[in-house]
Amino acid sequence: MGILVPSCTLPNGIEVSNVFMCFTGENVTVGKDISGNAYSVTSNYRVYKDSLRSGPNIIRCDILVEGISNVSQSPYMYLYNSLKTSYPGATDETQAQ
Repeated sequence: MGILVPSCTLPNGIEVSNVFMCFTGENVTVGKDISGNAYSVTSNYRVYKDSLRSGPNIIRCDILVEGISNVSQSPYMYLYNSLKTSYPGATDETQAQ
């Protein structure tokens, strides 16, 4: 599972096009804020040249989702929803390659 992004500028300033982003091989951490009223999810996502994930992965970016008051989904869903918000025009890629 991942998203296909037609073109974007990554947080580190690198411009890319027609890339695949996913959380394969990355740790996901769920934490509670100091007040105990909300959760956060942190991880890294990988950027590949295509959904086959062929070739070396050389780009990793941090991601943080904060303010989750009612945890009702998998942490990955919060991460993917945040990615799709960050990269308008992205489409889901759910086919195993």
